[in-house]
Amino acid sequence: MSEAKRAGPPPGEPYDSEAATWTDWAPAGGWAGYADQAALWSALCEDLSEAGGQWHCMNFSQHLTVWECCADGSAILIGYCGDRLAELQTSGSGGALRHLLAIAASFGLTPRTPTADTG
Repeated sequence: MSEAKRAGPPPGEPYDSEAATWTDWAPAGGWAGYADQAALWSALCEDLSEAGGQWHCMNFSQHLTVWECCADGSAILIGYCGDRLAELQTSGSGGALRHLLAIAASFGLTPRTPTADTG
């Protein structure tokens, strides 16, 4: 989708086109056989809290949680299949990306940015 086709922000609010870009994160072998899930989950959730107003948690279903950084609107999307991680994404280049970058290398996570929609 081109930038021109994207919906803009509500009147009076800035629009960050980078926040509309989602980056997929995964271990090299994928999530199905990933052995460090428990440790990754613990590290990922460290410092994610609605206390203090830094993060806002949205649970859309038992299979999807989104943590939004209140400072810049960037987000961490966590998808589940049963009790296992099945998807991990970040949007934008703000607090959500910084939070994930702090742990990504330790757990062998690498980014994959989706290709642009060509129509």
